[in-house]
Parts: sequence; structure tokens; C-alpha cells
Amino acid sequence: MTDLRLGTAQILGEREEQQDSYGHTSQDDDAIATNGGIMAVVADGIGGHAHGGDASRRAVAAFLEHYQSGQLHNDLPNALYHALIQANHAVLDFAESQGEVENCGTTLIAMVMHHESRCLHWIGVGDSRLYLLRNGQLAQFTADTNFADHLAKKVARGIASRNDLFAEENPHRLTSFLGLKKLGKIDRSIRPFPLHQGDVAMICTDGIYNALSKEELSHCLSEEPQTACDRIIQSILEKHHDHQDNATVAVLAFGFKDLNKHDLPVSKVSVADPNTTESIDSGEPSEIKHPAKLRLLILGILALGLMILLGFLWLQHTQDVNRVEQKIVEETKPIEPELKIIKKPEQPPRKTNQKNKVK
Repeated sequence: MTDLRLGTAQILGEREEQQDSYGHTSQDDDAIATNGGIMAVVADGIGGHAHGGDASRRAVAAFLEHYQSGQLHNDLPNALYHALIQANHAVLDFAESQGEVENCGTTLIAMVMHHESRCLHWIGVGDSRLYLLRNGQLAQFTADTNFADHLAKKVARGIASRNDLFAEENPHRLTSFLGLKKLGKIDRSIRPFPLHQGDVAMICTDGIYNALSKEELSHCLSEEPQTACDRIIQSILEKHHDHQDNATVAVLAFGFKDLNKHDLPVSKVSVADPNTTESIDSGEPSEIKHPAKLRLLILGILALGLMILLGFLWLQHTQDVNRVEQKIVEETKPIEPELKIIKKPEQPPRKTNQKNKVK
């Protein structure tokens, strides 16, 4: 079995209640690991809504229970999707029991690494995120489903102005989360994402990525997964933020190698395939990168250069032809004969016959 390693960590921060929750499948359960890989899930109860902590705990419990039941493990994207739907039902049922329908919600992000297929799968809703570290480059794989993202896309399509974006009082207000009768945007993989030896995937709540930069996260993730999680939490604590949110992180490493003891490749590569993701009900795929884009860009530049060269050669050829034709016309122009005016010799005056003259 390919070496898969898992790490998790969590802090309360400066909050009175822990509204984050997390869980994962057992690495010791060969039946689940063989068919369903190693799955980790993180949820963040929505602040300002009722029972945020209860919502996140119920969502994680329901997600884990359904995923570990083994249904649809031959189709991991659908297994994750059905687990998400069950988690949403669990939050809705709890909200109804508390008389808080659509006022009780949570984010959720889950990922699976499968050792046999050497692939990554994920699904998420809300603003909890998935990142992937490859060759020292950290990429965000998921898009936040908040009002700022919604307005930004409208601005890009020309149906809203930048002033609308800046005027929004609460740009981080979520537009899709668990606890809604009809889920909005769901960010999920629709095809397996191929993993490379040494890839590290991280799922986390906003208390992580709002506290640390990508550079700081990349540095921490170069360690073994559990050590990486511990270092991330320690780095946050050392900043002493006055309003530090709950923070939860889970890390999965594929064929882990200690990046501090190995030289990183000089070349950088993008780490995501735009054809592996979709956004349900939104029609707007997540913006992620892949080497294929770079290849297409290079091919496009070469094609454009070739077209410009051909255009220049055609223009030069056309000018040469015009010059030759002009020269031929000048050389073959008929010479008009010089007209000479020949004067008719004057006739001598006529002599009058005097004999016929009448007297």
C-alpha cells in the first residue's frame, strides 16, 4: 500500500464556543481504506446563526456515517455527494427540532486520498477550503461560496459594478451552506485528480487561512502531516490575534517525503486540472490551474507568431508582385508615333485666259 499519512489539529481561539468539528475514517480499517481510501472532513458552524456548533457536529457525524457505510465506494465522487446530502438532512432535521429552519447552518469540506488509484477527490460547501502543496507550490482548489464571490462574478460578466462589490456591508456572508432546504453552489471534483509522490492536501476552516499566509502554510506543510498540523496551530497561537476564530485543520500526504531534507525541483508546475471540478447549480467552475493551460498558452503564442510571419511574407510577396507588374507595364507601354505636319506646296496662281474675256 502506498504510504498515506494523516494529521489533524484544532484550537478554540478567542471564541467562547468551539463551533468547528472534524473527523476522518480509520486508517486501520483495511476494508474502508481499500475501497474508500482515507477520508477527512471539516465543518465550521456559521457564526451569528443558532446552534452553529451543534450543526457542524451533526454534519460531520452524518457525513462520516454515510461514507463509512461503504455505499458507492466504486464511485467516490457520488459517494461524497450522497454523504453531503445526508449531512444536510441531518442539519435540517436538527434545525426543525429547534424551530430554527434555515437559521442553523455549517460549512463542510471533505477530501479523499485513494492509495490504489493514486487520486484525490473532494467536495465542499461554504468557505472552508481545500489546498494542495506540490513541489513547494500551494494552490487553493475550492472557491468560497460567499456574497463577495457572487458579486465578483457578476462584475466580471458586466451585470454589476465594482461599486456594488465595495458597497456590500458583509461580503463574507455565505450564499450556500448546509442547513438550507435547497443547497446552492457545491464545489466538488467530478473526476479523480492524479496525485504525485509527495503531494500534500489540506482542508481547513477560515480560522486557519485568515491567520496565516500561503507562504507560512507552505512552510508548515513541508513537515510530516501531524507535525505540520501542530506547527500550523502553534504559528497561529504565536501571533496572539485578539479576535482569533476557531481554527481546524486536517492534512493528508501521499507518499510523504521530508521536503526539508530533499532539494525541491527548480521548475514550478501548476497542480490542478480545470476538467476535474464542477460547481453544481452555479454553472461556474472553480478557477484552478494545470500544466495543460501552460501548454495551450505556449501553443497559442507559437500559432500567433506563425500567423504573423505568414502574414508578413504574404504582404512582402504581394508588394514584390506589384513592383514586377508595374515594371512590365512600363516596359511594354506602346510608343506613340511622332506626328509630322507636312505642308502642301503652294500652287502657283492660275492664269486667266485672256481670250475668253468679254469686253
